[in-house]
Amino acid sequence: LVPAREFVFNVERLGGFSFSPDGARIAWTGPSGWRSALHVRSEVTGKTHVYRVGGSGRHWSADGRRMLILDDKSGAENHHLYRLDIDDPDAEPVDLTPFPGVRVWLHRILDADPDHVLVLHNRRSHTLRDLYRINLSTGAEEVVALNPGDGIAPITDERGKLLDWRRVAPNERAR
Repeated sequence: LVPAREFVFNVERLGGFSFSPDGARIAWTGPSGWRSALHVRSEVTGKTHVYRVGGSGRHWSADGRRMLILDDKSGAENHHLYRLDIDDPDAEPVDLTPFPGVRVWLHRILDADPDHVLVLHNRRSHTLRDLYRINLSTGAEEVVALNPGDGIAPITDERGKLLDWRRVAPNERAR
């Protein structure tokens, strides 16, 4: 006989362990009631905070103060980027890309600029991904580069400067 809880959702599983960039915190996914949740423990104080957040991708900000979460709350494969301020045990995720019908990809976490990240999203055109810089504190967004039309992905340096676009090979366009 399989208990209903285990049949529907195995919340006992632990996984996704990662240390913050400074090594002061460890995060993992684990059970919290009937759901899976994000657990963050301070290696300094030993305290663990549990955040009820979903997401298919979780990344530390460069300064380790925030968790960046890619999550699709619509069910339409339209991931948004959420910020979770882990210094606040009662923090709720903040949608940094609150555009309906838009899909977001995290391009680069900037070690040299921990207040910003680079993302790609298709708000301008559903067939093109443009490059944006997002301020993690304010959510302000600025265009870094518009996709020239044949760009697959931007090529950026460690500071986030656009160097070029990886492009579709000429023989691939005809397919």
